[in-house]
Amino acid sequence: MTNTSELDRVITLADEVAEQVLASLDSGSLTTGALRTSKEVALVAEVAAILEQAAVALPPGICRLGMRAAEQLGV
Repeated sequence: MTNTSELDRVITLADEVAEQVLASLDSGSLTTGALRTSKEVALVAEVAAILEQAAVALPPGICRLGMRAAEQLGV
């Protein structure tokens, strides 16, 4: 596996986790309070920070989760 394909896999997995978190928010199974302490959200945020440092575009799910979290948490 090359570094590029490994990075692509990490990006894909983080985007899938972001989509799952968004679905949980939409269904009400994840509350705003739980969003603050979610390990999944922390993981996605860490991947997003690494991608930004590497000047790699964030995938749509990660972008949507970031916007939604900012709205929900008043950031």
